[in-house]
Amino acid sequence: MNDMPKRLSCKAAAALLGVSVRTLFNWRETGAGPMYVRIGPKRIMYDEAAVRALLKKGGTEGGQGHG
Repeated sequence: MNDMPKRLSCKAAAALLGVSVRTLFNWRETGAGPMYVRIGPKRIMYDEAAVRALLKKGGTEGGQGHG
């Protein structure tokens, strides 16, 4: 059984939320948006459960990322 959380790329998370990749970047800069992790110096991945929770909630609050 795989207990690792599923991660989404910026493009996939943006598509699921109905926003642009630039909006996700802006949310990261302001501490809004879903939880994310930085993998290496440039790659950002979003926690799918956090993205879906934000979508359900209908807001941008939430997640300072880890990275």
